[in-house]
Amino acid sequence: TLSGATSIDGCTPCQNAGEYADPGSGYCERCPQYEEFDELTGGCVCMTSFERIGGTCTCKAGETLMGTSCLPCEVGKWKSESGVTSCSRCEMILKGAITKEVGSMDESSCHCDVAMYDNEKGECVPIVEGMNPHMSNMKLESVWLDPGFWRTNGGSSDVRECITEKACKGGNATNATDICREGHEGPYCDVCRSGWTKTAFSICEQCRGEVLKDSLFKLFGFVGVVMLLFVLQWALKKQLTDQKTRDSMWAKLKNGAKVLFASGQITASLPSVVPRIPLPSRFETIVEGMQILKLNFFTFLPFGCLMGGKFDFYKQILALTVPVIATCGALTVFGFTRKKKNYLNIALAISYLTLPTITTMVFGMFPCDSFDDGGKKLRSDLSISCLADGREIWLDYSYVMIALFPVGVPLTYFILLFRRRERIMRSVEERAEDEEIRGVVFLWDPYKPKFWYWEVVETTRRLGMTGGLSVIQPGTFTQLTAGLIMATIYTMLLCYFQPFVVKNDNKIAIFSSALITLTFISSYVMKSQSLVEDGYGYEATGLGILLVTATVVIALLFLAWGYQTMYDMGGSTNNMALGVVGSSVGSSRTFKSFRSIRFGKKSSKRSGKESNPTEVEMKDVYAREGSPNERDRGSSSFENSNPMFGQGGEGLRAKITVQEIQEKRGEEWFEAEDGEGNVYYYNDNGETAW
Repeated sequence: TLSGATSIDGCTPCQNAGEYADPGSGYCERCPQYEEFDELTGGCVCMTSFERIGGTCTCKAGETLMGTSCLPCEVGKWKSESGVTSCSRCEMILKGAITKEVGSMDESSCHCDVAMYDNEKGECVPIVEGMNPHMSNMKLESVWLDPGFWRTNGGSSDVRECITEKACKGGNATNATDICREGHEGPYCDVCRSGWTKTAFSICEQCRGEVLKDSLFKLFGFVGVVMLLFVLQWALKKQLTDQKTRDSMWAKLKNGAKVLFASGQITASLPSVVPRIPLPSRFETIVEGMQILKLNFFTFLPFGCLMGGKFDFYKQILALTVPVIATCGALTVFGFTRKKKNYLNIALAISYLTLPTITTMVFGMFPCDSFDDGGKKLRSDLSISCLADGREIWLDYSYVMIALFPVGVPLTYFILLFRRRERIMRSVEERAEDEEIRGVVFLWDPYKPKFWYWEVVETTRRLGMTGGLSVIQPGTFTQLTAGLIMATIYTMLLCYFQPFVVKNDNKIAIFSSALITLTFISSYVMKSQSLVEDGYGYEATGLGILLVTATVVIALLFLAWGYQTMYDMGGSTNNMALGVVGSSVGSSRTFKSFRSIRFGKKSSKRSGKESNPTEVEMKDVYAREGSPNERDRGSSSFENSNPMFGQGGEGLRAKITVQEIQEKRGEEWFEAEDGEGNVYYYNDNGETAW
């Protein structure tokens, strides 16, 4: 500028930033706002961070003026136009929203953060269980569901855990059916499409030849087991000519099988009672094969294929309960009117075999789930609406079935046993011959006399672990915990009381109950730690091997002990008869013959302890006539008729006829010791032999 100078030498540079002067000008001029003089170009240019837009230097979209610079909009803000105005907050259009990065230029950049979703009501809200916690920018319509979860439609925020985890594949489909596994549809993806049928673990399989073949194989397996039982009974009848020996052996095998059946039936019911129970894949195969023990043909035959999907839960209950009621009723009437005690035992056996399955299904008639689309479905069969006409009739029918089965059957057992308890509490030998209680022998035969009521305890256990568990919210830790507590308590009771007459039955019962406890523990661990074959292959595989091994060992122990019982009872009768022959002719090896009988266990040598090789609990037994160890005859149930004494004979070596010896050959004899360690033998007729 000139600043009062009289020549060019008196000009001075412009002093302020952004000022310039044209050559020859006597005055400095200022550059427009946000511009500065560029000596190279000799003109004004935009300052750093500014851009010339429409002839003016300003901030571009996504940036705002901060002091003398343009800076990007912060996270959670946006600006769609150029200028020096402030950035808009995402909170103004979507409460709780953020932007992915700084410098957002459009309101569409505003979205919900990780673990949040846009509820389409102007705010971001926390996700619920089942929504993917690792994704952002989720809207309600396209929210991403984890596998194992389901919702009614794209507008629903009510995300629910699927009854069968594998049925729901997850995803962000807006159509509820599209998040279901192939072949599945409906609420919780738990309904099979037309042309598909449901397996024991509630997975839908297409109606193809393989499914039908597998079902036929299971059916033939069931028939084979029944035929095997008949063959076994026939073999016993042919091998053992004595009726009492044969009946005793069959009873022992039957009681042991009854123990295994009860525990196996509980295990087989777990997939339907606890649908989301996590089990190792190897053990799942075992459980699926055990479905036959439920005696519910609807679970292991493809009725979805055979009936075209028209055989719903209501019809299944009708088809299962009516035949049982009719059969048991007819057998009971015939048993009382025709004095056939076996008829009543068969009716009791049928009620025992079918009670848990029927109870579970009857209890399944009540729980209904309501959905946010206005629907209300039966949890046991989600194709049935609880709002449909006619449901009241089915509810009334269910009340009647509850009175007959889960209430009526245990109550009937108790009444039958309580009225006969004095006779049942007699010695094992006495009650076995009591005709008055033979009609209910199925209820008391396996148990010691003082545990005459144990069948009611066992029935209560079976009902609690099947029907009782089914009324708890399926798949929850509460349901698993309840099952674990019941299994543990019953195992402890078995260990403490050991109610079975046969010791091996006590062992089988304890092992079987412990296996159920171990199953619940394994499921609890897998659910709490989310053990899956992919992520924790070693742990899941190890648990599977443990459960399968335990199951196989228990089955093998039962077979081994059953074989031992048959061998002991089959061999002891012939050897005992040989001992009688030896005594009749004065043989010097009489006692040696008796001691060489192949019994299951050696006699106890402790004073006063009796040993029972066939595991039958003994009461009073007469000693030899004239023996110093002779007991009070008045308190004994035995007749003191000793086969070692012939008619008219009073000595150990008194002769008996050959015919009498032949009659003794077919009888069942047992070994024991008196208080001083003297070995003696007794039979079911109350006779003793020395």
